[in-house]
Amino acid sequence: MNDSLMISLLDIPARLALGVIFMSHGCRKLFGWFGGRDYQDIPPILEKLGAHNVRLLLRSVGALQWISGFLVFCGLWTCWGAGFIAAEVLLGIALTQLPNGLFLNWKSVPGRQHGMEYNLAIIALTLPLICAGAGPWSLDFARAMGIVP
Repeated sequence: MNDSLMISLLDIPARLALGVIFMSHGCRKLFGWFGGRDYQDIPPILEKLGAHNVRLLLRSVGALQWISGFLVFCGLWTCWGAGFIAAEVLLGIALTQLPNGLFLNWKSVPGRQHGMEYNLAIIALTLPLICAGAGPWSLDFARAMGIVP
């Protein structure tokens, strides 16, 4: 198999995984799907951080997560979708995870929150998509070639 074709296929698993993860997180916040109680559990956390209109903020974040996940999944405006994901994850690190260090709270120690290792992995998935785009197996490429309007 041609090396450049093989490299161009490598973005597909990253796009699909990132898209599914963020569409699912968006659905958790918007509708409480997938065992998510985010729409109930997150508002008190945001209120402690001093946020106002937390329900609207939560719905907006959920919608942004779903839309950006969908864009990355489809390879449509991929740089924008991946950029929104990276920005949202960086904001999560800055607001809540930085004081908790690197590691996740795998043992669910009471009173200890998760660190930032998951978010750093998400950022690592977004960087190639932001810098190089979705590649030839995407709607972005089909639009650039005039195949899709």
